[in-house]
Amino acid sequence: MGGVQWAFKTGGPIVTSPAIADGVVYIVSLGGFLYAIDQKSGQEMWKFKSRMPIASSPAVANGKVYFGAGDGNVYAVDATSGILQWKFATQNVVHASPAVAGGAVFVGSWDGSLYAIDAATGRKKWDYPISKSWVNGTPAVRDGLVYVGTSDSSRFMALDARTGRLRWYFDAKA
Repeated sequence: MGGVQWAFKTGGPIVTSPAIADGVVYIVSLGGFLYAIDQKSGQEMWKFKSRMPIASSPAVANGKVYFGAGDGNVYAVDATSGILQWKFATQNVVHASPAVAGGAVFVGSWDGSLYAIDAATGRKKWDYPISKSWVNGTPAVRDGLVYVGTSDSSRFMALDARTGRLRWYFDAKA
């Protein structure tokens, strides 16, 4: 069972990690597509087109695939059909990969904010300005806290996942 099992050609370069759930591989490309590929056969199941390139690894939870795109939107697409469920507009490009926990999608934007978006409805729960420039890192969520680093101040922050309030930060410059 060695060697290449299958190969899949996309409409643009792939610069992110795939997500795999329930026998489906989800990948995105700078061509602006999210693809759902059968894990065993390598056959395309469906594809979804965004308006701009996608450089955000997808996250899969609760029957949806979440990702950000160069048009500043965070998307939720039905994992089975590829049909858009909702999109949420930030103020700039979204290259950060989302984390999904506790009914929320946590994602950073080049507008300098970390957002908490209701995973079911796409409505903003809160946002927190963590940087004067972009937020590219994928947040981590554990025990009611969202952990994220900043690109311009060398700070590592912990925010309350429910309220978005800053709990503490570590200054890596010190």
